[in-house]
Amino acid sequence: MNLLKLCSFIIPLLAFCIISGKSRKADDLIENHFDRFQQGQAAVPARWPEQNQPKSNAVNSLHVSTDRFARPEPVDERIANVIAKNILNFSQLIGAQLNSLERSEIFSPLSIMSALSLLTLGAKGRSYHELKQLIGLDNDSVLMSNPQKFYREFALMLAEIQHRYENEAEESTRKQPNWRTTNINASPMRPTTNGRNKPEHIVRIANGLFIQNNYALNPHYKQVATSLYDSDLTQLDYQHHPTVSRDYINAWVNTNTHGKITKIINGNIPANTNMLLASVLYFKGFWETSFFPRATTEENFYPDGLDKPPIRVQMMATGGRFPFYDAKEYDCHIIGLPYSGNETTMYVIQPNNSTRQKLREMQYFLDAEKIDNMIDKMVRKTTVMVFPKMHFTQDFNMKSLLQRLGVKDIFNSATSDLSLIGDIAQYSHNAPSTNNLHTIQSRRPTVGISLEQEHLDRYNEPALVFSNRNGEFDEAFTNSETNTKETTILSRIQRQANYLNPDFNADALVNLEEQRNSAQNYRSDLFVDEIIHKVDLSVDEQGTEAAAATLTYLHRSGTDVVFRGETPFLILIRHDPTKVVLFYGIINKPEL
Repeated sequence: MNLLKLCSFIIPLLAFCIISGKSRKADDLIENHFDRFQQGQAAVPARWPEQNQPKSNAVNSLHVSTDRFARPEPVDERIANVIAKNILNFSQLIGAQLNSLERSEIFSPLSIMSALSLLTLGAKGRSYHELKQLIGLDNDSVLMSNPQKFYREFALMLAEIQHRYENEAEESTRKQPNWRTTNINASPMRPTTNGRNKPEHIVRIANGLFIQNNYALNPHYKQVATSLYDSDLTQLDYQHHPTVSRDYINAWVNTNTHGKITKIINGNIPANTNMLLASVLYFKGFWETSFFPRATTEENFYPDGLDKPPIRVQMMATGGRFPFYDAKEYDCHIIGLPYSGNETTMYVIQPNNSTRQKLREMQYFLDAEKIDNMIDKMVRKTTVMVFPKMHFTQDFNMKSLLQRLGVKDIFNSATSDLSLIGDIAQYSHNAPSTNNLHTIQSRRPTVGISLEQEHLDRYNEPALVFSNRNGEFDEAFTNSETNTKETTILSRIQRQANYLNPDFNADALVNLEEQRNSAQNYRSDLFVDEIIHKVDLSVDEQGTEAAAATLTYLHRSGTDVVFRGETPFLILIRHDPTKVVLFYGIINKPEL
């Protein structure tokens, strides 16, 4: 790994939903990690070999998402802030459930929320009420009475998060933290990290719905999923072409992550599956102010305080003007490590006299309102910082965690009600009819497949898995190992903030709500079997020769803050314009 080209990469994750039917014939379908740079070059995903090209009768690509959102849509700042707070409070709930003193915990609340929102969209009855309570629809009177506003505003936020500015005039119109808009002339005291005018900053969110070719989707659900959430919708034939189906899904993942995740399925896909939902989130960012590669040394980290035995870790060092706030009211302090691009920041929150136990206690009470309050009070200060070099690869089953948080119905084959995902006409002859609001043209898919090259790490993925009520889930699929490889993303994303897909038909959301509230009794046979979440996070130094000279300047000019990340701390990687947390981490022990 060429450290001169790396600083901080986070390559996350996939959410899978395998949805199965009780008596459907054919089956289901489904639908990154570290960039390896060689002399500044990155591998490009290979094209799908001709002999592996899926035949038109095996794969039917119904919808190919685009990055062009052409219809202006006003931002509802209040609703957006409610959603961002819900995601952060959701992070706190998950963190409290996961927080073990023996290890660090890293996860992506945005990736999990994206998958859960698509589930909520298709749920009815008690299944719907449990999900909407978890994602925060019950926390606001407007969202309670009009949940359609959640889906629209969340879609706008996802679009803006993925935006990479083509020019400065296109910056977000949302309110930025005060520290980004004050003392601009005094920051950041050092040039950007990679020597380019505009360092590459990438956030990529992709949703894929892979449907058994004889399984009918609710056209209203399909319309919202494809146009509002820009999901790819593909029909596959698992019964007759299981290998082609698996390869197509792996190729979809590989293509949408531009080679970051080369394979997601190694085993066979269960024959009784009707749909698989995949949600991919990939983030790559370069520090605004880099760490000095030559300053990285092995130093002590104190999990239980400075007076207790330490462990040895690799500590990085840097200096510059960083946003900081000493939160005496919460007995902690917060520092921000901005990424290039004026969008995303890693916030580090450390209790005073920190220990693993103090961090756990702080995490329990530090909700979204308190964190937002601290960030609002941050100002840039001249800082010298030492911070551990870290790399975490984790996976955990979220089924039991979500059940403890009150989401139980969707995991029970006897009670799960995800009726709005499938065409309701197939459940009841008396069900209201549905009209296809969204005409999708079929086309032959042309996607790349896995690269036969050495990779540095694994990908991250959360997985939602649905099974047949009478069937068993293929264990080979849930436990399959996935090899990944990184390359620079080559495509450019058009400006998306405040825009909706012109294909979006608002009537589809209205129709879904009418079906959800219908008194007619019809229920599908879909339920969730597993939800698997895997995360890979790495924090490295990004160095240039100019950096060392600047450090000397900092010592001459004096410092306001000396920050030592040598005791436990909390990290939040946040998209500042939308306030959405991409990653949430409880660092009890740094790992490499």
